[in-house]
Amino acid sequence: AGSLCQPSDVETCFVARAPCSQIQCKTGFVVKRDMNLLCLGQQCVQMVDNDHCCQPKAPCSTLTCPATAVPKSSPTELLCNGAQCQLERDANTCCDERASCSTYSCGAGLKDKTNKSRFLCAKPACESADEPTCCDALADCSSFNCQAVAVNGVLATYVPKERTSTPIYCAGVQCDERVDVETCCNARAACSPDICSSEGLIPTDQEGALCAEPRCSLSDTEACCLRLAPSQDLPCQAVAGWKDM
Repeated sequence: AGSLCQPSDVETCFVARAPCSQIQCKTGFVVKRDMNLLCLGQQCVQMVDNDHCCQPKAPCSTLTCPATAVPKSSPTELLCNGAQCQLERDANTCCDERASCSTYSCGAGLKDKTNKSRFLCAKPACESADEPTCCDALADCSSFNCQAVAVNGVLATYVPKERTSTPIYCAGVQCDERVDVETCCNARAACSPDICSSEGLIPTDQEGALCAEPRCSLSDTEACCLRLAPSQDLPCQAVAGWKDM
């Protein structure tokens, strides 16, 4: 509009530079938050304006996951959605929820913890290392005192079951005689007249006499039998109508 350009000639002579908000940043970059930044031309060109308008996204390794989650594998390779990680926005990208103990099956000698689902494993999938978190150890029958169990006020009517290479466990973390006696112990057998069949023995008249084990054997004669006195200890003349042979 004359021999010299004037400020009023700006729109005639120049085109407006595009704001950086219009750029498509390279992968791994995000637009800078400065709204005053402009691209170098009328349109933003990624190859030209990326370094000026964009900044690298923050790696997930800079985000602290919540207590109920753990970082995803390879967190340095995963990127947040901004130049700085934000938990509310980036948790799903960077973190995996820890698995509930309800997904873990406790093995032999273990029982589920009370309210098991409230406990979390260390990783997104439960592993054997999570047993102490998810399970309680059952008490071994070796800690159960069978001799102390009373039946109708009589002690020592039970003996421990024979131990094998496979442990026997009580129902809880502590053995309870009201619950575990049949699991851990065998009842001692009642004395059988058959073991008193040898000459000079008769069954005891003691009520409730028991053998030492769940099955009676000849070793139980002392407990189950009475031994008759030899005949020579009683002279026949002492009995009316009898004489010695």
